[in-house]
Amino acid sequence: MSRLASVILVACIALFLCEDVCAGRLVLRADSLFVGECRNRSLHHRIELSLLDGQYFVLRQIFTGMGRSFTRDMTGHWRQREGGAVLTLENAYGFYATLAVGIDNLYGSFSSVSRDSSDFATLSPASFRQPVFTLMGTLFSSGKNGRYDSLRDGACDRLFSVTGSELARLPKADALFVDAEMAFGPKESRILRIRSHSFTIPPSNFQKKDIPFAEFACGKMWRFPAGSGSASCAFFETEPGRGTFEMTGQSFWLSVKYTRQGEHLAFELGKKEREMLRKAEALDLLAVLEKTTSWGRDAGGLLLFAGSDELVFMEDLDSLKKSQMDSGRHRIR
Repeated sequence: MSRLASVILVACIALFLCEDVCAGRLVLRADSLFVGECRNRSLHHRIELSLLDGQYFVLRQIFTGMGRSFTRDMTGHWRQREGGAVLTLENAYGFYATLAVGIDNLYGSFSSVSRDSSDFATLSPASFRQPVFTLMGTLFSSGKNGRYDSLRDGACDRLFSVTGSELARLPKADALFVDAEMAFGPKESRILRIRSHSFTIPPSNFQKKDIPFAEFACGKMWRFPAGSGSASCAFFETEPGRGTFEMTGQSFWLSVKYTRQGEHLAFELGKKEREMLRKAEALDLLAVLEKTTSWGRDAGGLLLFAGSDELVFMEDLDSLKKSQMDSGRHRIR
């Protein structure tokens, strides 16, 4: 069997298994808030999940009972995966959780005050508001004036531009590790309170091993997100920095050339390829191919970028099929 025939066969099987996975599910976007509540005996448990830009999340859990109140905040990186069926939350401190994505709501089990107990909750969409939360990270100055104006979250390497009168009261250093309360802003966030600080900077846990594009992306089947006609895609590198990108949809098969140098990536589309995608009503796929300037990887998936803007997140179809067979992954662990 030729390579082309093999690609088409595998793509058709994959599409049959994964087709319409996103149908009837929420499409999660930045600047979203989901809220839920549950009660365990005398303890009231409120959950607030904020999904922000840059795939950043804030998970706030508020426990109230016996005249006391306790708040737990976690930050990290979110991603809608498995064809839209699952929302994953993770950070560099070892936190990893999954929520099932429904038509209107999110569902999952959340750890309670005790590590040995958990509460199942339904999270429903709520009116979005910029969150206020606590985080641990490193303060430093981005300029030569020596004033603290940047904060890097230790949980996921998110960098914030920060301001606030509390910063002027801190001791001067090249970098300062802080436990801070912050009011998030899309361009600039405000430090409300510094709960503690240290001159010792903890080691980072989120470095990613560099993997060559050919080793990571080539030879796998990738699923382009729903809305493009459920296209599956594959890269084949014919020589260093050059190759073909082959796509199979419900009503089309297409092959285009690509060029790559380091993180830079570009597709070469002609009039014929553009017309074919338009006829197949795969306009979002066409837009991605036209705009792509670079690539990256995240949570085991392949990212395509236009400048600094994320265009699309594609999942490995083999991993997606295995995940869908594991019903246990549709709960927070």
